[in-house]
Amino acid sequence: MAIANPAIIGPIAATTSPGDPAHGYPFMATNLLPAGSGYIEQEFFVEGSAARYSTSCDVVVCPVDSSNAPATVVSSGHPYRVRMIVRRPGDASKFNGHVVVEWLNVWEQYELDFQWHRSSQYFVRNGFAYVGVGPQRVGIHAAGTGLRAWSPARYGSLDVTAGGAINDDSLKWDIFSQAGQSLARPAGVDPLGGLQPRVLIATGDSQSSANLATYLNTIHRLDPVYSGAVLAGPLGIPIRSDVATRVLKVPGEWDVISYEAGIRRADSENLVSWEIAGMAHSPYQIFVANAEIQYRDIGRTGILPGTTQCIDPARSRVHSNFVMNAAFAAMAKWLASGARPPPMPEPLRIGPTSPTGDRLARDSSGLAIGGIRLPDVSVPVATNSGWNSGAKSPTPDIECQHAGTSVAFDAARLAGLYSSHEDYVAKVAAAAAVNVGQGFLLAEDAATLVAEADASDVLAVPRADASVRVAEFFEPVSRRFFWSSDPGERSFMDFEGGGGGWFRTGETFFAWPPSSAAPAGAAPVCRMVGAPGIGPMSHFYSADPAQCAALANSGVWVNEGIAFAARAECGDGLAPVTRLWRAGATNLQSRHRFAVRDSAIAQSRADGFVVEGTVFCVPR
Repeated sequence: MAIANPAIIGPIAATTSPGDPAHGYPFMATNLLPAGSGYIEQEFFVEGSAARYSTSCDVVVCPVDSSNAPATVVSSGHPYRVRMIVRRPGDASKFNGHVVVEWLNVWEQYELDFQWHRSSQYFVRNGFAYVGVGPQRVGIHAAGTGLRAWSPARYGSLDVTAGGAINDDSLKWDIFSQAGQSLARPAGVDPLGGLQPRVLIATGDSQSSANLATYLNTIHRLDPVYSGAVLAGPLGIPIRSDVATRVLKVPGEWDVISYEAGIRRADSENLVSWEIAGMAHSPYQIFVANAEIQYRDIGRTGILPGTTQCIDPARSRVHSNFVMNAAFAAMAKWLASGARPPPMPEPLRIGPTSPTGDRLARDSSGLAIGGIRLPDVSVPVATNSGWNSGAKSPTPDIECQHAGTSVAFDAARLAGLYSSHEDYVAKVAAAAAVNVGQGFLLAEDAATLVAEADASDVLAVPRADASVRVAEFFEPVSRRFFWSSDPGERSFMDFEGGGGGWFRTGETFFAWPPSSAAPAGAAPVCRMVGAPGIGPMSHFYSADPAQCAALANSGVWVNEGIAFAARAECGDGLAPVTRLWRAGATNLQSRHRFAVRDSAIAQSRADGFVVEGTVFCVPR
């Protein structure tokens, strides 16, 4: 059956800014387009008439036995309307010809763009266009959380039930095909704004990945529109051997334990699997990337790092985002040249089943054996696992099992593995270079891993001038930033989330500890935090003792003590620290940020912060 070309409506204008309670903007509008990137985000409606296929299933994930059933058209002519979110280069010369089309995930009863949150930096860096499509009933019609409930004014016309006549999700297959058709061969409004796509790459995570597997096995083969598919967190739907579309599967540990180990087959002409040691089904990087947006639009914080909700400290730190970047790069190369993605060295090894359900063989550090091994696992500073023992009531066990775990090694363990901080960084660099050579890591992401290792606290000691590293943290729910020079405090923030989901931004500078080690002329810098329920939702730093005293006595700020020492004036070898301010409607909605790098200042200004000037100076 030939794919129909749907009507495209839009772009749909935003009537309010993101975060406004009137919800006059695209649901989950992104905050991941860097300042100066030239990328634009637009939302469209896609409407037409869809066929109802025999492969249906009125659940979030199709059962395995539906994936091999012959697909036949049961009926046709059923009206639908869904939304499409497009993020693309504004300049056609920056477009690389590849369109990544994500089947939006609805596991949480609303639409989420997980693959965008994993790989947006890679897409923007390399000129991809990204399109998110929500063809499922749950994402639109779920009570309280679906698009129609979230904004009746904006999304009230969306429907995938043919006016309530079809409630088994059987239209989703044709809708996803028609969305691809509107991108590959637009008729009327072009969602890509005139960009000329060479290939469409379908992608999805978790339940979306399982739906795509069923789609590739049954419906897509009838009239293919997607050249390749990258499936993250697949849920046990085997890809048929006669599927002609090129498929790269990227399962983590939970996926292998729960599903994939039972359906493994050797790589073939059109199927390659990469099993990732230590990677969680729902890892730390996704939490970091989408926590702020989920909280803004749906009020959800998700599973926090640490043991607030889970038995084992939650959220594996293995860089699933970097593996996915390599996967998209490998797929693009595969489609362009026919060169298959490299095979993994070996699959994750299966061992005896533990009392908690873990089935993987592990070494003495609790690290999985086998699979693709990034430096997070091959040069470890923590036990990063894709499995978690379970949850603390009322959190469901599966939510924590998805998140995996991360338990930091103590100082003695680190000292037994690495002779110095420099030795650790060198070993990370060597392991990352191996991964780049294998094809499982991109060179630019390898450089980021090395920079993260260098900025870490692993066996770090003061520099020759006695200065120590100060690291910035961000908490996405309240949008607070703060800096810490205390390794113990930073470890608490890293592995226990500071009790509320803080994470490192990657921004650092050096300062002197608040002790006799500080050189002459260095002034103590006080750290203040807005008084609960009264003050700004931020921290404040000052090297001016009079200002520190005045703020401490204001009733608006709470004195947290001396953070570090810095110079009041800049000179040779010193870098200025800039204070920025974003005013909200009230003090509680206002916040400060302190930044050193020009790029951080530029991004903050793009986010609505105003530069207030230099506040103190630190050694370069």
